[in-house]
Amino acid sequence: KVTFQNLISWQNKLKMNTRYNESDKSDKHPELEIDYTLKKVYLFGKELDLHPEIYDVKKDIQLFKEFMSGYDDFNGSKEDIVLAKDRYYEFANWFFISPILSHLRLLAYRHNKKPDLFPMFGLLYGNSKAGKTSFLSTLLYFMIKGDPKFAGNDFTTKTINDIRLNTKGIPIIYDDMVASQFNSHAGKVVKNDTYGLYEGLDNYPAIVISANEDVKVVTQDLQRRIVTFRVNIGLDTTKAMKSNSIRRIQKHCTTALYRYYLGMVMDRLDDFVSPMYDEAKDESIDALVFSSDILFEIISTFGEGDLPHYVRKLCIDDYFNEKVTSTYAIKAIQTAWKFNRDQFSINKKGNLLKLKLQDQHELGRVRKELPDSLQAKVSHETLIMDLAKAKEFFEIDFQNQSLLARLKGN
Repeated sequence: KVTFQNLISWQNKLKMNTRYNESDKSDKHPELEIDYTLKKVYLFGKELDLHPEIYDVKKDIQLFKEFMSGYDDFNGSKEDIVLAKDRYYEFANWFFISPILSHLRLLAYRHNKKPDLFPMFGLLYGNSKAGKTSFLSTLLYFMIKGDPKFAGNDFTTKTINDIRLNTKGIPIIYDDMVASQFNSHAGKVVKNDTYGLYEGLDNYPAIVISANEDVKVVTQDLQRRIVTFRVNIGLDTTKAMKSNSIRRIQKHCTTALYRYYLGMVMDRLDDFVSPMYDEAKDESIDALVFSSDILFEIISTFGEGDLPHYVRKLCIDDYFNEKVTSTYAIKAIQTAWKFNRDQFSINKKGNLLKLKLQDQHELGRVRKELPDSLQAKVSHETLIMDLAKAKEFFEIDFQNQSLLARLKGN
């Protein structure tokens, strides 16, 4: 079994910008190395068995489903809990395929295709007790039976570049990041779209950030480069302290599900990437479809009982559609329209929708999340948008209230 007793030592060495001898494996972050020619995968230099016992695969599936069902005990509306489970599964789908994405980026670059479809950054943010840290930790246990993470304040441009140069495969997690750290460094590394392409790097890790609610908004230029999900549910402090189910699940999972998944990825990868080799065609491939098809097949084949609602076929639109990246803004507008319609004014002749808010920070946050198609802008305390586009985007038939409705308070 792989152990991680020297991980803290490795982290300290990284802070001192120390380079590591290739022979000193014990001081390194766990590395998942992939030989795309021989179709083999290695963890810390040891070849993984990509054809595990089906009994263990079934066991891991059951444990994963049990872990996901734990979110039913969180605080939030039924809609919020269902959405959170959907979002967490979508993130898991990206997380599992992430060790392959640097390879796909390099293939795309070498065959004149856009590497943008293979995002190397992920962000989970929202309520402080939404289960983000335990979720990421448990995903790592399903992958490698270990839980290496960095503190959010270690996230700097130089550290990220050093990590991606010196490690392979396993996603690097920065936990509990504050807004100032994110705002200071995320843009520089996330918007470096050509990282590793000129050097021919194809086995560097994805970077994952866990942050609380103070990361108020992710601007559009970053949203199209980061797998981003905001989670609204939360767990009472005492419940969180008393629960021991996560530790039990982490102890008993076997990594068989993930190894079986990797075996299917290796078996099908050549056929999957073949369209990229034809430079005369603009056809693109979707790694998130590829990953979700495999997960769906494994869980539906070997899982017991009904298939959970969150286990479904996914594509890149489920991650980067404007409705997904503007989740907070959409809910803010819909809530304001439901409870505070007097804040809105509608100019049909000028095709303008106006929302008046005294909270300038909230106003700016909503505007930054909205897509360019709405032509949103802020003037003083008013958010101004294209009325026709707003009706379509928010799925609201914005109409001025009649005098009778105003008198009734509707």
